[in-house]
Amino acid sequence: MYNLLNHQTLEVLDRMKLVKEFYDEGSFRIVDFMGKMGVDYDDFELYCWESLDEVAQNVDRNDLFYEDDEDITEDSEPYGEVWDFSSDDLREYYKLLRELKESNKITADDYAKRKKDMEDCICRYVLDTQCYYYGGVGLDITDDGISPSADCVRIYIDFNCSFDFFCLFCGLVAVFDKYTNLLNELKGTLADEKRLLEVA
Repeated sequence: MYNLLNHQTLEVLDRMKLVKEFYDEGSFRIVDFMGKMGVDYDDFELYCWESLDEVAQNVDRNDLFYEDDEDITEDSEPYGEVWDFSSDDLREYYKLLRELKESNKITADDYAKRKKDMEDCICRYVLDTQCYYYGGVGLDITDDGISPSADCVRIYIDFNCSFDFFCLFCGLVAVFDKYTNLLNELKGTLADEKRLLEVA
């Protein structure tokens, strides 16, 4: 009985609970990822690392950040890594939102609320799951539409702090599934409105 209740088993159960919560929120891809994961707890982090490029269509993990980005010299020590994640659905979602606001099909308040709701969701999925590891993961959402590569979820990995890779991985999978779901909902709403206008 003691072996069953050891720390590792409890942590695995916590992780299964997290996966179930994301599944219930509409992240069905998470089942595919978890189905490929080995039983050995020690393999979880390695599997997540190797699968990180599958989280979104565009993943860039090549940038470093520094404590003071303005005074970088060859002797400057990097403070951490910057990982950018983006997808066609993320970019199309924000592009469609901007077009709807500019054409007055949604109000500026509705536009701001939709953006804020998604920002809160990303914080919940990515940061709040790091409950035991404060400070190891930072987050920025860019959606200014200046260029296609500008729309992304940017993660800052601090070299001086810890973070839970499994929770970060699952949270990012759920984030990009959420963008797909929201985009489909938005397109469905617009299609319904168009049909109603055509009937009238």
